[in-house]
Amino acid sequence: MKRRALLIFMLLALLSVGAYAGLRFDVGITIPAYVGIQFDTGESGGVWLDYTIVLPDLQLLYMVDLGLIRIGAGIRGYTFIVESLIMPTIVGEIQLGSLLFHGSLFGGAFFFVGIINDSITGSVGGLDLNVSYKLTDWFGIGVGSLALVEFDPTYDLGATPFVAYGFCRFSFSF
Repeated sequence: MKRRALLIFMLLALLSVGAYAGLRFDVGITIPAYVGIQFDTGESGGVWLDYTIVLPDLQLLYMVDLGLIRIGAGIRGYTFIVESLIMPTIVGEIQLGSLLFHGSLFGGAFFFVGIINDSITGSVGGLDLNVSYKLTDWFGIGVGSLALVEFDPTYDLGATPFVAYGFCRFSFSF
């Protein structure tokens, strides 16, 4: 009897999560400000960019709202005018008032569309951490940092490249 009650409770809990889930489409502009690299030997270097590079970015996510925390999965893409990069992503967010703390893991597969149509799969991906100030429910501005990481310890890049950036983002939930 206890097992049956537990099974019914778990089933209801799983079904109720779907009531707080939905699609979200993000459209943003990312502007890198600092580019650096950290070598496994401990040496590092970087440079503040003297010029502005504007990178449009898109995300299509299936988000589950768990109250204070939102988690989701989907695809993320950047476009470089003549070439676009699309990759899978897993995200987590915490919103405290108007501040939104966002973290995501992406990669494992990279798809190039444009002049070069190719795909790369492997144990390399990225970690993106950012914080934004939500001016409205659908628009925010913020800063973040993105780094390439190895998912498989046997695959060693020998270094960790990273970028610090500013951004603005429009979010549309369905």
